[in-house]
Amino acid sequence: MEDPMRRPSLQATSSTAERARAACQRLSEDSIVEELTGKMKVTRERLQLRRENDTSSLLSPYVTLTFAQTLDGSIATLDRRPLEISCNESMVMTHHLRSVHDCILVGIGTVRSDDPSLTVRLCNGSNPKPVVLDPRLTIRRDCRLLSSPACVRPIVACSRADLVNSSRAVELEALGCTVMGCELQANGHVDLVSVLCGLASLRMKSVMVEGGAQV
Repeated sequence: MEDPMRRPSLQATSSTAERARAACQRLSEDSIVEELTGKMKVTRERLQLRRENDTSSLLSPYVTLTFAQTLDGSIATLDRRPLEISCNESMVMTHHLRSVHDCILVGIGTVRSDDPSLTVRLCNGSNPKPVVLDPRLTIRRDCRLLSSPACVRPIVACSRADLVNSSRAVELEALGCTVMGCELQANGHVDLVSVLCGLASLRMKSVMVEGGAQV
């Protein structure tokens, strides 16, 4: 007959499983942080080389693409509601990346839905120059990028057709923005190659792409 005193309790078994899961999670998180730290170092070194060397002949800045995604590969909700996926460590890493880039690029959809500041707040460093892809110059003047004293006024990339004789462009420039005319794709989106060439002409050596889904 089995001694009941020698039988592991359900509570003990459950507790052991929970500790094991927690240990695996910590190991996974530590590995991710270690990998991200290594990639951050490589990115920082490449950006430093850009700063130290003459890049005036280059047609495009150095581009870093950043995004957070869920385990099933999603980066946003279907209804476009703001959703925080990142952990604290990755948010700090994001702000470090912002601080080492000349500019940070988002689409007008992100400006509408998130109203971001695009500043460096979680670490020491300079704020990057925001770049907003806005083909029809629909950015609202009460958004943070245009109204907050803490924000750097953005470069607004629009279609060349909308730039010509545009009172809206004049209004944005009066608010401190730089309005940059670019080619459009057949789907109506701003052509990214045209944007990067324009940024290079403004002596931007590095750009961090932070979203959103369409970009």
